[in-house]
Amino acid sequence: MLRCIGKIEFEKLREKLDTCIAGSIQIDGSVSKRMGDNKFVSCRIMTKEHELITLFLGVHEPDALGADGLMESFLAVKDNVKFPLSKLYGITTDSEGANTGKEAGLWKAFRLSGEKYFTVWCVAHRSDLAIEDVMRNVGELTIWKSNLKAVATYFRESEEGTVKNFSYCS
Repeated sequence: MLRCIGKIEFEKLREKLDTCIAGSIQIDGSVSKRMGDNKFVSCRIMTKEHELITLFLGVHEPDALGADGLMESFLAVKDNVKFPLSKLYGITTDSEGANTGKEAGLWKAFRLSGEKYFTVWCVAHRSDLAIEDVMRNVGELTIWKSNLKAVATYFRESEEGTVKNFSYCS
């Protein structure tokens, strides 16, 4: 039953990707309870109706580390969902060195591949720097952040948080 549902959802995903005007990829990582280095790949696309939507494309646990592992994950997920590269205009990541490194980061790897994508530092990660200053002045926000981290920790350490190489067609 789950395979049937996955197949139907995959077809819907493919139709959205095929008919979109343009899109960008977001890549971020998280370590699972079993210390697996999962890379989550999603995309944000502009539909023909000029609606901006976010789609989850998949999770990949790369063999390589750093920028090579990020690129491996991007390519694996891209190939699985057959993302139309002609419609890809940007890559969004956090500011981790494996992403933005001038010598060996993911952004550099995309430039070396000859592709001319916009590379953007994720606004959520960038605004995290600003909230730190606010939290120093508003003590209640420290409690809020602690509770927020506890929810994320729960899912990372629970059985629900263990995902390995998710794809719609597995």
